[in-house]
Amino acid sequence: NIALRDGAASEFKDVIIDEFHYYSDRERGVAWQTPLLTMANATFLLMSATMGRTEFFRDVVQNLTQRDTVIVASSQRPVPLDFEYSTERLVHTVEGLAEEGKTPIYVVHFTQLKSAE
Repeated sequence: NIALRDGAASEFKDVIIDEFHYYSDRERGVAWQTPLLTMANATFLLMSATMGRTEFFRDVVQNLTQRDTVIVASSQRPVPLDFEYSTERLVHTVEGLAEEGKTPIYVVHFTQLKSAE
């Protein structure tokens, strides 16, 4: 909302965007795209553990901000990433994972509507 309302005039000069691989998501990507397009005075830290080649984004951000941009990459993952898809009720899935000692748990829903159900 700040990016849309204030754009380059925003008081925020540093923007950290996690899960940046959602940038190209048809439904949710706009939330990641808008700050880049409107907050040209900000310094961005774009993070994703699942992106491949990132040179495109480096070049776009550098062009938008007219500042030097670097890629910091590593193939090491300090925290293991496990995932599973389940049609079971969320409360049962979370309880089961907690009982197995698989916490903390990060839950992702495909849409906001599904997360509210």
